[in-house]
Parts: sequence; C-alpha cells; structure tokens
Amino acid sequence: MKLKMPPILTNTKGGYRPGAGRPKGSGVGKYTKREKVQKTTPEHAQQLLLNGVTPLEVLITSMRVHYQRATVKDGKQLKIEEYDRESLRDASTFANMAAPYCHPRLSTHELSGKGGGAIPLEMSGVVTVYVPDNGRRNK
Repeated sequence: MKLKMPPILTNTKGGYRPGAGRPKGSGVGKYTKREKVQKTTPEHAQQLLLNGVTPLEVLITSMRVHYQRATVKDGKQLKIEEYDRESLRDASTFANMAAPYCHPRLSTHELSGKGGGAIPLEMSGVVTVYVPDNGRRNK
C-alpha cells in the first residue's frame, strides 16, 4: 500500500509546475505598447549642454538664491542669529544635491609619496600616553 502525501507538502523544493509562470504573449515583444526610450548619445548630451542650462547649474543657482535670502536683508548682511532658517535649510538641501557633482569622494583617490611610495610622517613634540592600570598598582 502506497502512502499519499498531503497536497501542502508537494512541490516544496521548486521545479516544474504546470500552469506556473508568465502567460504566453504577455511579455515584451512586438505586440507590446511600450515605446522605446531614446538613449542619450554623447553628441546629444553635448547639444543639450550648448542649448540650455544644465541641472547642476540650476542646483547651484538655487542654492545661491536661497543662501542670499537667508543671509542678506535690504542689502545689509545679517548677523548669524538673524538668518532665515527656512531659506538656509533650503540652500543646504540644494548644496547636498549638488555636492557629488562638484567634489570627488576622498575614498576614490589614493595618496602616495614620491615615486609612489609611502608618505613620511614627521612628528614633533612630546606625546604622553595614559594607560589604565585596571586597579593594579606597581610596587
């Protein structure tokens, strides 16, 4: 007599399952309504730069406008306590968005000395190191 497995425990390891998967004809093919996205070529990007303002220029200009609003009023430089915090926060947001395009990450640059060697460190002065004795005293 052969024991029958309950239906919950069948096909728990993967493999072929009848009727599973994407229905035929539903994928990307010649009958889909998706339009092809135009890829930007270097020539196209160069043309965009010549004809208009770049996104980085918009970010930097917006940052400067908000910073000006925060720090200057009626043509007079304000004290730090008088800065408009909301405009300063907006300027900071634009600065954070523009920073990766203006400043390289430090971790991507390798520092080396002359001839590709190590950088010599020069130390001057006296360094005092305090080491805890953890309750032990030298006698």
